[in-house]
Amino acid sequence: MKETIETVMEKYEDSEKSFGKNHPQTLNLLKDLAYAYHRNEDYRKETDVWEKLFERYGELFGKEDLKTLHALHNLAFAYGNCGDYEKGLKLNQNVYDIRRAVQGEAHPDTLATLNNLAMMYGKSGNLQKELELQEKVCLLFRQSLGEENPKTLTVLNNLACAYSKRGDNQKALELQEKLYGLFCQVFDEKHPQTLIALNNLASSYSKIGNNKKALEFQEKIYALRKELFGEAHPSTLIALNNLTMTAFQMGIYEKAGERMACVYEGFCRIWGKKHPRTRSVLQNLAVIYLKTDRTEDLKKLYSEFCSDES
Repeated sequence: MKETIETVMEKYEDSEKSFGKNHPQTLNLLKDLAYAYHRNEDYRKETDVWEKLFERYGELFGKEDLKTLHALHNLAFAYGNCGDYEKGLKLNQNVYDIRRAVQGEAHPDTLATLNNLAMMYGKSGNLQKELELQEKVCLLFRQSLGEENPKTLTVLNNLACAYSKRGDNQKALELQEKLYGLFCQVFDEKHPQTLIALNNLASSYSKIGNNKKALEFQEKIYALRKELFGEAHPSTLIALNNLTMTAFQMGIYEKAGERMACVYEGFCRIWGKKHPRTRSVLQNLAVIYLKTDRTEDLKKLYSEFCSDES
């Protein structure tokens, strides 16, 4: 079990008093504190801690040391999580430039940093720059690790997402089809990463308007997740939600209400009635009841909603 922020802070302060601010134990506890803030989604405080670590590592080991670069890399991400993409991009670029000069362009750390830089451009809204860098990342990963390496498959998936975000759904679909075949080849069709690839492929078909093909894949995803994780698992319920809504949009109303009610009950049990995911499923269920003339069920659902809100 992960320690609370208060516990980590107390240990850090004790270590700093006993051994000094630059002792390895103190620095490791400070790093633990940054991770604790991250888990708690307190990104502003996380940023402050990484700033402190970056300064201390820089003073002790120099700017090109791996510990210093690791702290700078995490600081860049923390700024990005705070929405300060300008600072985050600048620091990420700095890490990439140093790693490329010290470790070489094809080194795994350099490639990982370039991939992170691309994703941050995407988050900042610069989709063209994100795509350019993702294409470069894929080329370098293919050259250094080969196309079937799991890390290469991950960056290829990022490239497909970049195509999709720019509205180039046909290119995204072609790449997702290739990726799914590679995941089946490298792992097997029941591997979690393969299921994610199949889900992305179904989404790509949906985006180009081929709901029939999307539904075919969504039914396969649901069957596999049900087999692997059971009916009540969150990922199984999400798969059931997706296939039910796709079928419903195609005019296939049979079992739609029962299936979505099952999803809603599962989400209530897992996340509670007021969680955004549960609310979204509640809306889906209400639309299904309305469209299929299940007036009494709709009234009951509305009554339950009002009762929960009061």
